[in-house]
Amino acid sequence: MNVIHKLVSEEQVAFIKGRSLSEHVLIAQELFHKFRFSNSKGGLMAIKLDMKQAYDSMAWNTLKQVLNYFGFPIGYSKLVMECVTDPIFIVHINGVGLDGIKGRSGFRQGCPLSPYLFILCSQLLTNAPTAPRISHLLFADDILVFSMAKRENLLKIRKITFDYYKWTGQQVNFSKSAIIFSKKMERRRRMEFSKLMGFMEVKELNYLGIKIALRRLVVTNFSVILEKAIAKLDIWGNKLISMPCRVVLIKTVVLALHIFYSSLSLVPMSILNKLDRLCRDFLWYKKNGNSGILYVAWKDVCIPENQGGLGILSATDSVEPLRAKLAWNFLKKPHSLLYKSLSIKYGRSVWDVERRPNSSPSWKLILSGAKMLRHIVKWNIKDGTSINIMKDVWIMVEALTEGEWIPDKLKCFFGDELVNVICNTKIHMGNNEDDLQLLKNYSGKTISAMVRDGNSYLEEENHSFVQHWKNIKKLNLIPRIAFFWCRLLKNAIPSCEFLMHRRLLDNNLCLRDYGMKEDGEHVAAAFSSNNPYTDHWGANQLYKLNSSFWHPPPPGWIKVNIDASLLPSNEAGIGGIFRDNKGRMLLSFGFSVVHWDIVFLDLLAFCSLREVIKDWMMDARGLIIETDNSNVISYLQKSFAKDN
Repeated sequence: MNVIHKLVSEEQVAFIKGRSLSEHVLIAQELFHKFRFSNSKGGLMAIKLDMKQAYDSMAWNTLKQVLNYFGFPIGYSKLVMECVTDPIFIVHINGVGLDGIKGRSGFRQGCPLSPYLFILCSQLLTNAPTAPRISHLLFADDILVFSMAKRENLLKIRKITFDYYKWTGQQVNFSKSAIIFSKKMERRRRMEFSKLMGFMEVKELNYLGIKIALRRLVVTNFSVILEKAIAKLDIWGNKLISMPCRVVLIKTVVLALHIFYSSLSLVPMSILNKLDRLCRDFLWYKKNGNSGILYVAWKDVCIPENQGGLGILSATDSVEPLRAKLAWNFLKKPHSLLYKSLSIKYGRSVWDVERRPNSSPSWKLILSGAKMLRHIVKWNIKDGTSINIMKDVWIMVEALTEGEWIPDKLKCFFGDELVNVICNTKIHMGNNEDDLQLLKNYSGKTISAMVRDGNSYLEEENHSFVQHWKNIKKLNLIPRIAFFWCRLLKNAIPSCEFLMHRRLLDNNLCLRDYGMKEDGEHVAAAFSSNNPYTDHWGANQLYKLNSSFWHPPPPGWIKVNIDASLLPSNEAGIGGIFRDNKGRMLLSFGFSVVHWDIVFLDLLAFCSLREVIKDWMMDARGLIIETDNSNVISYLQKSFAKDN
């Protein structure tokens, strides 16, 4: 559909490459900002139209007329109509298909052609020959119509709307449609107009998922973000989830809830701070549901993974990088409807612009993103009029001002050498204006990711830690083990040293090695019980250690290991595992009981073998039974000796 953007007006942005939902939301916010501060005596009005079953009720005859109106070849139009018309739907109940149901209108959901056909038909609203000069926004079947609040305009809009519905077979959803007026319009006229349209008058509405109101949005308007996050955390909080899994859930679910709202709305920082706090508490909570010790500061948790953090993107830190995409699109699309709307009022530059108190939310969002965008773009020189030679990046890959001057490097920026560098900077010939280019245009990263990478930094004292962390990452450990080593390197384990630092203990002495300080290094290596391991660490002689290992049975034999566990509440568990001479598991079993004697439980585990042994095990040459209770083994051996 390479011609679709030429046929469909710029007011319709759905399903067309190069047009985005975000631009429509920003335009809508700009227009409602005008409603809020308008001094027009006649007033302004906006109508939100909602259609019942938009896809299912579109008339096929309308599609045929639209294809003819846009001049599609007759053969192509026939092929399209054959793909759309006269479908038969068969409903299966318990695997039995009922009689077919013939469709009479509409486009099939899921068909890749349906979205384009729908927006072609909805173009009738834009191309109405008798329409007044009104502004409107369309995203598929979401329609906003703007006009001066005059009776004749309202009647024309009403006629065009209902003519469109009559032509296409669609119907107005009066319960979801609404009308909104500027703040200074008389109440009597507002009631008259809303009654004439049959729509409910509102002071705020949701457009494409974003709340738009005739006032400044406050914290309560964004409480839905926290409500969704709390609902997710309440479900997960009752389950035993490992810490690496909690990190994944925070990254992919909880912190993803605010992205759409933060990109297109001025979400209060208090909401984002609370969202970060919820994630932090969920990360460190105890298994019993109580809040745990915060072993690592939240800012260190949010450091990128290659620098020793967990790679969690804080909600407060992600706002401006998310909005950088808006500023980039604004600057790179001078022919877009958004650029035409905002540049006339606020100007074309987004650099070094002071944010005025009466600026619209749309302009504030773009300026917020532009602050982060400057560090990742470079100017292609054409006429040179758009460039600030001191602050913008236009020679090499850096600006001339980066904080304080370094006297030793001044010679590198002035004199003949600088002149040579500037002379070697390519000038793009032509009469066009200077344009922007991403410094890492071929990195494959999004604008937001480039901004985060450009603003990341590494403190000097963290260099050694990062190097150790990179070495650990090369081992490809499972996430749970890798996360433990990360905590160990950060001394973020409940050692006596850490607990004393948090004022939870009076001293940092190890309870097992008297007089030794218990820190992360002591726990991992210097503890006396670890000496046999550390002494042989570099000699590759761990087999010399006095440890117990599982030994396989002789060929043709089967070995079963049984055990029992007992809790103070007398809840107990019994289990076992069968393996062959190669260590391969053949069978496992387990069940729960209630008893108070561990010896009885071990004997019960032995007796339960009669119920779990399979017939095919009788073909084995023999069965070896192992358990860790020597008293039970001695008792059984003596019992068998007496029987024999």
